Amino acid sequence: MADFDYDDLTEEELLAAIALLKLLAATDGVVTPGEAREMRLFAEQIGPDHYDELNRKLDARDLTADGVKALAAGISRQDARELIFAELFELAAVGTIDQQEGALLEWLRATWKLEPEDAS
Repeated sequence: MADFDYDDLTEEELLAAIALLKLLAATDGVVTPGEAREMRLFAEQIGPDHYDELNRKLDARDLTADGVKALAAGISRQDARELIFAELFELAAVGTIDQQEGALLEWLRATWKLEPEDAS
């Protein structure tokens, strides 16, 4: 849906998006300047104060990688899945998509039943 954007995401969908972005960015142990820029752009899309508030909520949950995946698996709206996946793909595409990033993206693609063309 072309008109679906970040304002349409529920709090739980935004929490999942942020948690997935953080997990993806940290897969290689280093958040590059390009990845940090992409995350700042996402924060600007939802509003920096709202982004900070959601980060505090995530920090309180103290999620492991499996916890982030469980949060993501709970996202049921296909429009939200596609929007979040596109954002994650943008982040992963900064530089080279490494094996761990690719594995997370493929897990999401299978879990969320996304077609390969949904990534672009």
